[in-house]
Amino acid sequence: HAGFGDIAYGFELTRHMKSDRPIYGLSPPPLDGTQRIGRTLEAIAAGYLAEIRAVQPKGPYFLGGHSFGGWVAFEMACQLERQNETAAFVGLIDTYAKSTPKYRETAAPRLTRHVNALRRNNLGGIAEYLRKHAVKNAAFGMAMVRHTLLEKLPRNVGIRLISPPSNATRPDLYRRIFQRASRSYAPRVFGGSIAVFSAKGMADAHRTHWAAHIRGEVTVVEFAAGHHSIVWPPHSEKLAGAFDDLLARASAPA
Repeated sequence: HAGFGDIAYGFELTRHMKSDRPIYGLSPPPLDGTQRIGRTLEAIAAGYLAEIRAVQPKGPYFLGGHSFGGWVAFEMACQLERQNETAAFVGLIDTYAKSTPKYRETAAPRLTRHVNALRRNNLGGIAEYLRKHAVKNAAFGMAMVRHTLLEKLPRNVGIRLISPPSNATRPDLYRRIFQRASRSYAPRVFGGSIAVFSAKGMADAHRTHWAAHIRGEVTVVEFAAGHHSIVWPPHSEKLAGAFDDLLARASAPA
């Protein structure tokens, strides 16, 4: 899943893939306090690895993710390597390496980005922004408090006293949790190779900045699409074809 916790793009992608290999989508734990969400990217990846290895105890493993999900896939590959297992394929869908200027831009807190943009264009617009978003931000703050309490209280107590966050606020809650996890993440060097499925204009940046994290080969396939649109029609069919080709190559006997 990407940073908002949504795996829906996976259905669009996999329906175009020709491979008959089984494909599993990893969704984040619910925000109702029944399961704790890891606060570091390492913990998040370890939790998903436990789910994967319950289905397939031994490798090779084929991993992929969009945006934030690419970082999770990368960390899972690093952990598998330390466990003497093989991540034969690691596919990152327009996931920025941490040294990429675009990563620093998107990782900045949302309010900071909006205020900086408003300051450049219209200083008086800051007050209007705050007015429009005051109610939304207050609701989000209460949702975060409810989620935190649900995680900390005993389950039988929490579910009686506190209602889980609403569906409307859950994407932002996931985004906040995963954004904090990615900001504190210090990636290791992965001994294998990766494939990066790049949005338009980002291929050279991906190739240059991911090389610092990889001992193997960095394969980059560029699409005439944006960061979000790359996983949706009309681009998803071409993206699926590229996945098929590189998965076949990774699966071929040495």
